[in-house]
Amino acid sequence: MFVDLDGTTGQNGTLTSKQNFVFENGKLYTLSFSLAASPNISASTVYVQVGSGALLNETITRYTQVLYGDAIFADYSYTFSGNGTSGHLSFTDGGSGINTGMYLDNVKLDVITP
Repeated sequence: MFVDLDGTTGQNGTLTSKQNFVFENGKLYTLSFSLAASPNISASTVYVQVGSGALLNETITRYTQVLYGDAIFADYSYTFSGNGTSGHLSFTDGGSGINTGMYLDNVKLDVITP
């Protein structure tokens, strides 16, 4: 099961974590997830933020790749250092608002222990 970040409203969607995470100063964290572009458009963009962009602020564009009618997912992983603040994870579709956007799956946040 995955989330279509554009849904069926005709408006770009944002998925934000319910949990407000505490990012301890100096600790390393890894955010990993899988994305696939919608098979209905040529490219999709998603904006990924942690802590309103203060800890992680990335723009990812995926071009449509379809194998036998199924979207092809790619894995992403970003490591960042905590700064003693708290914040949410946020994924925002930057697409066309045509009722289909970037597909998001396998979201995971880990603390890296030395």
